[in-house]
Amino acid sequence: MLRPLALVAGALLASSALAQPALISSTPMGVGNIVSIAMDPITDRVFVYDNFATVIRIYDRSLSSLGTIPFPIPISNDVDLDIATHPLNVDGVIVPPGTLLILDGESGDGDLLAIDPSTGAVLAQTNCPITGTPVGGAHHPTHATAYLASYTNDRVYEVSPITGAPLRNFPVRPVGSPAFDLFYGDMEVLAATGNLHIVGSPQDSIRELTSDGVFVQDLSLVALGVVDMSGIAFDDTRGEAWISNTGGVVYHLSGFAATGIDCDADGTLDATEIAQTPGLDCFTRVALAVGGFSVRVGPDGILDSCQCVADWNRDFAVGSADITAFLSSWFNDLATGQSGADANCSGGTGSNDITAFLGLWFASVGNQAPLDGCP
Repeated sequence: MLRPLALVAGALLASSALAQPALISSTPMGVGNIVSIAMDPITDRVFVYDNFATVIRIYDRSLSSLGTIPFPIPISNDVDLDIATHPLNVDGVIVPPGTLLILDGESGDGDLLAIDPSTGAVLAQTNCPITGTPVGGAHHPTHATAYLASYTNDRVYEVSPITGAPLRNFPVRPVGSPAFDLFYGDMEVLAATGNLHIVGSPQDSIRELTSDGVFVQDLSLVALGVVDMSGIAFDDTRGEAWISNTGGVVYHLSGFAATGIDCDADGTLDATEIAQTPGLDCFTRVALAVGGFSVRVGPDGILDSCQCVADWNRDFAVGSADITAFLSSWFNDLATGQSGADANCSGGTGSNDITAFLGLWFASVGNQAPLDGCP
């Protein structure tokens, strides 16, 4: 959908009580309106898409050109780029970390595509029938879902990347929070907290919400001269952000939380907790059935308490089908000597696993912490 470029003056919001990020660089890219940006910290590549372009531009960390890849769908300005930081199931295809994601709203609702970051070839895609027109989106590594931000109604939608079905939605501006408008905008997940960070061209601040839509803060960037923001990407390994704007500038910032996931927000990284107690991680949320059975698959470096083990069949819903799937796997283990239904991470399958799984299942159905909000 064609939107006129408008530099809308918005109220400058109060700075965060946290340390103010620092500006590393501000680089005019020699293109017009940049509508999205992504950063792969493993390969140190920055991906940029400008308004209605036929290609995605690729740069190194110094923003020297590394060439282009084809934009594999009709040209757009309601679009975002992101990097899958963990395996992701898109329409039944598990794509690896480092896959480039396109979240496109030009078709009217939303489309999620996984593409090869070196060739632009489409690996998998699914339609996301949300209400509104998404301009930003992000892969949430602990939820194994995708989030879309719509500018037409200023709402955020969490969707299943397998089916595209909306799971829940909430406003960009929760009740009691300051005014905030997307227009040209974007959303990214900071791995260290799992929180959503949203930018919109009408204001000079980053809005932070929890993954449930609770307002955290507005982080003003006015002192750094960062304006007209249209895209945001995090380098979680270095604690840096890459922000694009509607004037064709890319800003490189430091000062964000670095390295690792603390999915339960207890102040200790998942990797540290798992190293101390390996039994905290034996389930993988993103997995296909093995031999026709839903199995635990893990470990994957993320605490099981954050991954909705009760959703045993991985359909982003907790119900009786998950009990059936678990018991099928459990009886198969008894017959074959496997441990796919080892729900208590003991190293083998036994009656205690049924007790453990049903405890998790009832906790999820009863909306009890830490499974409240599951899936």
